[in-house]
Amino acid sequence: MTRLGFVVNLDACCDHRGCMTACMRKNGSFPGAHFIETYTAMDTSGDIDNPGTYFIPIMCQHCDRPSCASACPHGVIRKRDDGLVVMGDTDPCVGCDGTPCLDACPYDAIEFDRKEHRPGKCDGCADLVDAGGMPECVPNCFMGAIAFGDMEDEASVVSQVVGQYGANAYRLKPETGNGPGVRYLLSRRPWRDMEGLYSPAWDDPQGQQ
Repeated sequence: MTRLGFVVNLDACCDHRGCMTACMRKNGSFPGAHFIETYTAMDTSGDIDNPGTYFIPIMCQHCDRPSCASACPHGVIRKRDDGLVVMGDTDPCVGCDGTPCLDACPYDAIEFDRKEHRPGKCDGCADLVDAGGMPECVPNCFMGAIAFGDMEDEASVVSQVVGQYGANAYRLKPETGNGPGVRYLLSRRPWRDMEGLYSPAWDDPQGQQ
């Protein structure tokens, strides 16, 4: 069974933000929205000789059990058979009471346009994938830190590299029970999950949650 997913090598990520630029260009996302956003995982240890700061791009985690989908009262968000979590027609969202999908996502991966009262998020560039291509962030990462493929295929690059990293392949907030599909590889710094994240990316306070 196919299980498409992202693998992000944090040992290689240098915060060039090519992934963010490509994503915004491809999706035409509303002002201040970042369907993938590179955060700085700040080191608070004070160890100058061995700094633990690293960069971590965060997008929709394409969970096995996406809480956003179950929270959506209109069925706008659904999980595909290949593992991608996609968002359909957002017209019903205009009449939605509050933002249940945003509230249900433990990764803050869903953006919200308050002017249009519509959510948006990474869908893994499902249209490009269906046409045999790759998500835009993959070829536009200057450091080649993002890979995408079938996690269930033992011969795939993503499956092999996750196997090579072993215990140094992580998932965000696994305790949520969502079963996040994105794997983060980190061997040169201590893994801190979503603790101490900072981003200088511009967010529109009128357009965001």
